[in-house]
Amino acid sequence: MENTFSAKYNRFFNFFFYSGWAAIWIASLFRYAKAFLWTGDILLFISLVILIRSNRLNIFSLSKTLSILLGIFLICLLWFVIISPYPSASLEAFLLNYFFHISLFFLVLIIILISNSISFIFWLIPCIAIITSIVYDFSFVFINCNLNLTCALKSGLYLLNSHNSIFKGLVITSPVYVFGFFIFLGLFLKSTGYKKLIFGVTSLSSLLALLWLGRRAALLGCFIAFIILLFLSKKKSLKILSLGILLVLIIVTIAVLNSPYGKDILIRSDNVQLLLSGKYEKFDEAGSLGLRLYVWPQYFKKALEHPFSGTGIARRVQKRVLSTTELGAPLEHSHNLFLNLWLQAGLHTSLVFLTFYLLSFYKCYNLWKFSGEDYFIGGLLLFLIGFFIMSFFEGLEEGTRFTTFWIANGLAWGYAQKRS
Repeated sequence: MENTFSAKYNRFFNFFFYSGWAAIWIASLFRYAKAFLWTGDILLFISLVILIRSNRLNIFSLSKTLSILLGIFLICLLWFVIISPYPSASLEAFLLNYFFHISLFFLVLIIILISNSISFIFWLIPCIAIITSIVYDFSFVFINCNLNLTCALKSGLYLLNSHNSIFKGLVITSPVYVFGFFIFLGLFLKSTGYKKLIFGVTSLSSLLALLWLGRRAALLGCFIAFIILLFLSKKKSLKILSLGILLVLIIVTIAVLNSPYGKDILIRSDNVQLLLSGKYEKFDEAGSLGLRLYVWPQYFKKALEHPFSGTGIARRVQKRVLSTTELGAPLEHSHNLFLNLWLQAGLHTSLVFLTFYLLSFYKCYNLWKFSGEDYFIGGLLLFLIGFFIMSFFEGLEEGTRFTTFWIANGLAWGYAQKRS
């Protein structure tokens, strides 16, 4: 990584940064990797300290609005660690879900600000991690299907969740594959030579993984993101690209649904007719989507009872404090990032986070327009839109589900700050 900070720090920074950078990508995609997560977070935090010290930086001076907003966010969260009925669990969640992620956000932001260019290895590490995980996932299923391709195509969803697999999990890996699809699509369109090939393979592999694993919320996020791009863009090439990808997604979805195993991938246990009937009291019998539609009003009602109170930080704390039996909610949490944050740390904390998210949209959109609708910045914008849609269907505030969100925001804010 070409940079402007003191040479005496360069060797130490590169060791800590790239070791930590590789560790968090491994932790994001593979099971039994919590040691990698803690190690990666600590190494990246050390990298941030080195960067600040060697450049004599003041984070507050980077952007007062940003620093104040995220400072308030962390203070609000910390209060719900202090008052948590399970403080050790809440403290761990505070560190892994928020403190280290916000540190990573500032680390990426500062790297963009002070670097003359981002080295290829910065992007190569996530490319290798994503492609390796997809190759492993498919190989594991293919072997367990006795090398039967039809079985492998329809059984990935179920076989990967077995205890013998080191697959991280369907929900946990979805944000990584969405990040891989959008960000590396943008880099693919900007690159040449062997880099173009690597970025293109990573982007395409990520999309195919989402289709193979039937990640419906992620695919919906991709679909809506490209519809928005189609209307926002004034560049003909981007309109054609958006329309082409939308048509491909529609055609592939129809083809999968009409295949012998398509409904197992995209419909699964959902009873579409029951959902369309509007009988709310029976939605809990209509599959995973029905369960979400069934529990959202109940968790929302619970949040309204004490809007500025919270269970304490961490999903496991939320599960213990809010008894699903008492709520009559068959799901252990609300499967909604913003609602989970509200339930754990109060409405005010959720609103501070939402304000940051909307400000990120504004920054990234303005940057994209100012750059002449740059492909890479467009990929960042599309990811932020896709992640936003996914957040309404899953609790993406937990663990490595949240990692790519903060990386993408660090990139967007970094390039926006560099422009100004």
